Amino acid sequence: PVARDCSAAPAKGSGGCSHSFGVGRYRASGQDWEAFVGILEVSLTGRPIVDKTGLSGQFDITVEWNPDVRRVPESIINPPTLSELEARPVLFTAFREQLGLRLEPDTAPVEVLVIDSVERPTPD
Repeated sequence: PVARDCSAAPAKGSGGCSHSFGVGRYRASGQDWEAFVGILEVSLTGRPIVDKTGLSGQFDITVEWNPDVRRVPESIINPPTLSELEARPVLFTAFREQLGLRLEPDTAPVEVLVIDSVERPTPD
């Protein structure tokens, strides 16, 4: 957890609060826990996450994993080499080893939106 308040605009020169992605890397300074769980769902796992940690507040987070890429995009500045990526653990192992968190597949009810039909609007 962090002691600084990242919910307000950072004071000049305070170091601020931010997050960044790289190839097989996520770093955050003062990341709100709920926002981090949302990033896990959307950007990292692509699956719904049920947070059973009981954590809240803001955290400094760094995790590096093997994203199982065959080629690092040329547009990435200072990319890791493929051998560096291969030496990293897979995402689930990285979370356990580096953050002390377990990502476990499970089944649970989730809310879904079902659209039965779609029609073009009629002109007025």
